[in-house]
Amino acid sequence: MKTLSYRNLHGEKRHLAWLLLLSSMAIHAQSALPLRVGFYSSADCKDPPNAALLHFDGKNLNGAHSAACRDKVSKLDSGAYRLDQSCPAEQHAEGSAAYATSTSRQLTVQSATSFVLVDGSDAKHAERYRYCGATIDGQSSF
Repeated sequence: MKTLSYRNLHGEKRHLAWLLLLSSMAIHAQSALPLRVGFYSSADCKDPPNAALLHFDGKNLNGAHSAACRDKVSKLDSGAYRLDQSCPAEQHAEGSAAYATSTSRQLTVQSATSFVLVDGSDAKHAERYRYCGATIDGQSSF
């Protein structure tokens, strides 16, 4: 049986402490918004149209046509965030040019299961979304 010296044991404890610290930081950094992961709808959760659905994966808030998009989240105020979304070049119709898009949205968290989303700066068209679950019709994402 091999025994550890005090020096080796102390070094292993230090490595374990660093590992625990870094893993807790990574877990915190995984969720960009204080929302539950899953589907949110601006309509009824029972049979929502795709246009009313958004999916939050812990980092990005995407709709059916923005599944490949990525969000850069900036905290504005208590519960308020700006989401700068960038999407890769896609061909939207046969024969049309492919182009990348970017949009800016403001999200206000009301709770861990609801938020208000404003596209651009048009506060008149704010949409309230509520949590519908981790899956919709057996789907866990778009």
